[in-house]
Amino acid sequence: MADDGGIGRLMKRLNAIPAEVRKAVHPALDKNANELANLMKRLAPEDDGDLIESIGVEQGRHELSRAVVAGGEKTTRPVREGADATYDYAFAQELGTRHMPANPYFYPAKRLLNKKIKRSLKSAVSRAVKKNWGKP
Repeated sequence: MADDGGIGRLMKRLNAIPAEVRKAVHPALDKNANELANLMKRLAPEDDGDLIESIGVEQGRHELSRAVVAGGEKTTRPVREGADATYDYAFAQELGTRHMPANPYFYPAKRLLNKKIKRSLKSAVSRAVKKNWGKP
């Protein structure tokens, strides 16, 4: 059996959470993901606006996850004039290139809100469990 890095065990544990509790946590997940995306938009460089417009929230791989994303089609550019190769300048802004310094927006926002998001989700789960404890 291949090692999936514990993802299988995590999915099994997430699926074992009662449906009422999972449903009650959705508003906190959405609120936190949107707060993170909004902070990333405020930190992102304003060049032509495509990067800021590309930042958003998507449904994650599981019902109890959200993905904050940046880049994609809107921020894909040719490597140089007339070249077939492309790159996503969302990454170039975050990490820099040999031709430009980094303008981080993604990871600084994540680091800044990480503890707050964890506390918020823990609180939402606790409230949901207390409210739904013992209900069939």
